[in-house]
Amino acid sequence: MTCRGCSAFRPSVQHKILVPSSAALRALLQTTGVHIWSTTGDVVLSDGNLLVVAAAAAGPDTISLPAGVTATPLGGGPSSTGILNVNFSRVGQTLWFRLS
Repeated sequence: MTCRGCSAFRPSVQHKILVPSSAALRALLQTTGVHIWSTTGDVVLSDGNLLVVAAAAAGPDTISLPAGVTATPLGGGPSSTGILNVNFSRVGQTLWFRLS
């Protein structure tokens, strides 16, 4: 079945959108003063009160905390200031922290 007049709706120009790599975007954001929590590809979410980190890879990892911020694991454990050292047992493992 052919649609009359449909050729008017076919795109005549292809547009390519260039998306920077995560490393390039991270470098650009760092130059503007944006805090980078993790450089290993972890998914990091924070509202300023809670920090949630989902592991990109199993094993030890380092999360950079903003200046003056302390992270305390919600399940208990020692608080960290400056650098938060964690050890993920599997990809996708999620850890929750209270920030103060």
